[in-house]
Amino acid sequence: MIVTPHVILTAYPQGVQNESEPSGMSPPAASALPGFRLAYINDFKGSAIPPGWDVFTGVPGGDPGGQFSPGHVAVKGGMLQFSTWPDPAYGGAWVTGGICQCGLARTYGAYFVRTRVTGPGPTAVELLWPATNQWPPEIDFSETTGGVTASLATIHYGSSNHEDQRELAVRMTTWHTFGVVWTPGQVIYLVDGKVWGTVSRPTEIPSLAMTLDLQQQTWCLSSWACPSNVQTMQVDWVAEYQLTGPLSVTVGPFQNDGFSLTSALDDEVSSLAYDVADMHCKSVTVLGYANPSSTVSQEHADSLRRATVVRNRLSADLVALKVRGVAITAKGLGIADPVGSIKTVAGRAQNPRAVGTVCAPT
Repeated sequence: MIVTPHVILTAYPQGVQNESEPSGMSPPAASALPGFRLAYINDFKGSAIPPGWDVFTGVPGGDPGGQFSPGHVAVKGGMLQFSTWPDPAYGGAWVTGGICQCGLARTYGAYFVRTRVTGPGPTAVELLWPATNQWPPEIDFSETTGGVTASLATIHYGSSNHEDQRELAVRMTTWHTFGVVWTPGQVIYLVDGKVWGTVSRPTEIPSLAMTLDLQQQTWCLSSWACPSNVQTMQVDWVAEYQLTGPLSVTVGPFQNDGFSLTSALDDEVSSLAYDVADMHCKSVTVLGYANPSSTVSQEHADSLRRATVVRNRLSADLVALKVRGVAITAKGLGIADPVGSIKTVAGRAQNPRAVGTVCAPT
């Protein structure tokens, strides 16, 4: 199942040019991301940690070489800042800071963080963490691993902690807007308004409420990501968008240009049912598409048949989930191309699949 914003985007939010800001950019506008609405913004003015954010303290899970302390988190100079230094209060150990938006969890959305680091040593991380604290999943959309020339994006998923990891070459000591767009079937990694990575495998996409976390971290006992001098992670602003849809959802392709749901396709439709339930969706339109070999006289019937198969299975899955009141419409669209530039040699669309338009969450 592939899910993308219904409005095809060629650019994503980076911010608005503003030389009075520490990073030279203000947060993006409320209307900057079609299919989403601005749900939260913070420009870190003043001198106090904003309401709704919790400051980390103690040893990070699984990392005895790290230590968080509230004294290493500050709001000053128009920025949120995490500073790492050898703290006498902890026997001279390298101590870091971090915060989470633990009181504001959402399922799906888009997050943008304008940030930089002053130098190498500690790891700087922007991530989404499960509100239940039952890990995995986890979406790290920027993680430096102690360096300043690259950032990693990683999805942790599955009961045995599988990973899908990507690496971006980027100078972390200059300001950048890192972002992640998280929808029911896709995670898009962004830097400065441009896509640099996409994850679309259904088994990897979290579908539970998550919170935004920002942190520095050291791994000194493991002999990596350990500083040699004081370093700071700076955050100019945070902007968050809630998914409003609609979304285009593709199920398929059907095996051998057929009309029955294989085990894999059945799983895709079942996953879609959970997404409809999670988003409190009240209507879904399923558009079927014909085979490239369909004749003109066959294509409408073939495409409607495929849409109807998906509709019927989706309806049954929703009943099993005790979800009521969802209107599901099936339509056949022949050999029109739903996914763009997927053509046979003869120029006909390779479309043994169905596409649904899914409503917005309430």
